[in-house]
Amino acid sequence: LASVRDRSAPRRDVELRVARFMQLCAGQSCVPSTDESAILIAALGRNNLWSQALRLYATMRADEVASGSAPSLITCNAAINACRRGRQWEHAVVLAADMQDRGVAMDAVGFSMLMSATV
Repeated sequence: LASVRDRSAPRRDVELRVARFMQLCAGQSCVPSTDESAILIAALGRNNLWSQALRLYATMRADEVASGSAPSLITCNAAINACRRGRQWEHAVVLAADMQDRGVAMDAVGFSMLMSATV
């Protein structure tokens, strides 16, 4: 994950590193922890790869029942921020509604990113 956190890495490298990490997890039948997923989603968002960030978030939601680990507030905020950076306010609003449906209270950080996404 350290290589994914590298802010100086080119966008394509980040995308490949995230894909490689996910392949390793799939090969070992593991599910990334919520912290790992938040790191991956944030890295994708920083590199304007919002659609990949949302795909990873959707995978987490699908795996939620099997693994018992739901996306955390930090993961949700990272996904909303990825949408904000990609100017995808509609997706950010859907994520916020999903949080509300699951009973995850949005904090000031997430609310600020959501409002920023809609401007």
